[in-house]
Amino acid sequence: MHLVLDPLPDIAHDAPLRRITILGVGSPYGDDRAGWLVIERLDGAGARPGVTTLALDRPGAALLEHLHDVDRAIVIDALRSGAAPGTIRRLDDADLCAQAPLSTHEFGVAQALALGAHLGRLPPEVIVFGIEADPQATGASVSAAVENAAARLAARLDAYLLHTVPRRHDRADC
Repeated sequence: MHLVLDPLPDIAHDAPLRRITILGVGSPYGDDRAGWLVIERLDGAGARPGVTTLALDRPGAALLEHLHDVDRAIVIDALRSGAAPGTIRRLDDADLCAQAPLSTHEFGVAQALALGAHLGRLPPEVIVFGIEADPQATGASVSAAVENAAARLAARLDAYLLHTVPRRHDRADC
């Protein structure tokens, strides 16, 4: 599996991208909504041509369906690695290949990406971010640490997209 080493690499502006997909993986329960919260904030920032944002409810292997005909995929999920709640991690191959799944889902992002790599169905670039869930948080509410982390990650991704793909209203009419 090939993942980008730089979490938000510079892109040569003369190399057109067909499509960027940003996937927030999660569920409607508590801190597992971390990926969804990032998507909600990005959607609120405005549409960008060629950029698709989706919130997916525990997709398992169906994650691969959303990576078809994509040049770059950014996947965000809640994780439990023992780090402080709200910690944002860019997961590399070693993290994703670790025996103990980091995802809060049984067949999570790591397993879906490993399957996609085996089948040759991954886009050229995949970037995976995890937001550490608070083990003390229970119920439907999102912890403050995860809420803040989702806002920070959304801001980083929005800044990255600003340099990559301007919003529809950012372009001058010629």
